[in-house]
Amino acid sequence: MTKDVTNIPDNLPFSQLNDYLSINLGLHFPKERRHDLKRGLAAAGIELGFDNTLTFTRWLITTPATRKKVEVLASHLTVGETYFFRDENCFRTLEEHIHAILRQSPPPGGKRLKIWSAGCSTGEEPYSIAILLSKFSHFMKDWNVTILATDINPLSLRKAVRGLYGEWSFRGTPEWVKQKYFIKKESGLFEIQPSVKQMVDFSYLNLVEDSYPSYINNTCEVDIIFCRNVLMYFGAARRNLVVQRLHSCLAEGGWLAVSPSEMSPDLFSQFSTVNLSGTVVYKKDRHQSTSPVCRATGGISLDPAAFIKHGPGNTNNGPEAGLTGLSSANHKSPQLDEQVLEDADRLFKTAFAMFERCRYADAAEKLAVALSSISAGETSYVEKSLALMARANANLGKLHDAKDWCERAIAFNKLDPSLHYLLATILQEQNQHEEAISALNRTLYLDRDYLLAHYALGNIKRQLGKLEESDKHFDHALIILGSYAPGDLLPESDGMTAGRLSEMIISMKSGGLHALA
Repeated sequence: MTKDVTNIPDNLPFSQLNDYLSINLGLHFPKERRHDLKRGLAAAGIELGFDNTLTFTRWLITTPATRKKVEVLASHLTVGETYFFRDENCFRTLEEHIHAILRQSPPPGGKRLKIWSAGCSTGEEPYSIAILLSKFSHFMKDWNVTILATDINPLSLRKAVRGLYGEWSFRGTPEWVKQKYFIKKESGLFEIQPSVKQMVDFSYLNLVEDSYPSYINNTCEVDIIFCRNVLMYFGAARRNLVVQRLHSCLAEGGWLAVSPSEMSPDLFSQFSTVNLSGTVVYKKDRHQSTSPVCRATGGISLDPAAFIKHGPGNTNNGPEAGLTGLSSANHKSPQLDEQVLEDADRLFKTAFAMFERCRYADAAEKLAVALSSISAGETSYVEKSLALMARANANLGKLHDAKDWCERAIAFNKLDPSLHYLLATILQEQNQHEEAISALNRTLYLDRDYLLAHYALGNIKRQLGKLEESDKHFDHALIILGSYAPGDLLPESDGMTAGRLSEMIISMKSGGLHALA
């Protein structure tokens, strides 16, 4: 059917449409962009089987939002207009920054660099980042480098995964980029070199609806986030929410790069503004105000009542202190002073609240004080406290300390599968794939239907190119997910629904997004 969008009625319910699009896609269309909205709706309606835009619009806003609806709308209402090395100054600054990182001592989290292109469109931006990083390959042999690229538009993602581009994607790009990093095809298109292509991990992510930061979608402890020419599509409230959550995704000292037209002192008040060689970026600084919206990560329940009601345990101030006062052996709980218990409860509740607000360093300090103030006795209390300490340190990028805290928690309860899963997430961040696989296998030994362990194993096996093994774990996860309703929130999943995780798994299976490319 031809997409005839020349005769579109003017009596569309624009207010309700904007509410619908804001809630489900985060998009906002002011009066001056109503023509773009009408044309996009007409095309989306035709794709979904409607030849009347008004009828389609009424159906749209009166029926539940489905993944199919959101994908089709995103395909026609978002503009994927980009090209390689767009904003030369920004990439030059990135190159200088990475070069400086390589010349310094490794950061506390080890030799790791995680970059996220949020709103990657058809892939030119993340591939530009990969090309830039490939120039430092001789320096980065021992580094764990991750380039995550996400978008809400599935058609754009499929083009990105194909890695085939025409001349228009190279406008303003130096000729050496095409000559060195692309293969010219008989069709006249240019295909990205496989060595560069494999550096980028593409996936679907809705910045409004999906959960982040999260270890599940690899959006925790990011060093650099590119979110350029994306925020301008959102209404004010959604824009503030997305910026706060992106702040939570960054490691301490991490950067957020947006387009110059999106910069705002009020919108980015929780960041420090830094001018680097003429390019302005936003830096996550512990001394700036912290984001109030952050989901917990990992596999342990963080309900304060779940780990305060058991009573306290004992530890020293940090993993380096040895925790000599704690043991997994059978102890009789000593009589604890009531005031000490009350103080410990208050400190732990405060630490939990700080963790929820992404104040990880403050939470760790409170936990250390609380644990050192009471004697050993209630091992379940200590176990969950140590697990929270592990997660706080992981979110601070202190992966070595996080692993130490987690192993000490496991020493108290070797039969808790969620602790082994937490250890696996930390090991994954350290790029220790074999060790992470072992921890996940221990998780499944203790609970063969541990959903997130199957998902994590499927992910790791996929990264290692073991697609058959990957699909087995993904299939098992899908069977488990079948016992949930699509809208059910999954336990220990950072607020993800069963339906959303099912969609993610299907797209990552060997027959999903990458196969469609």
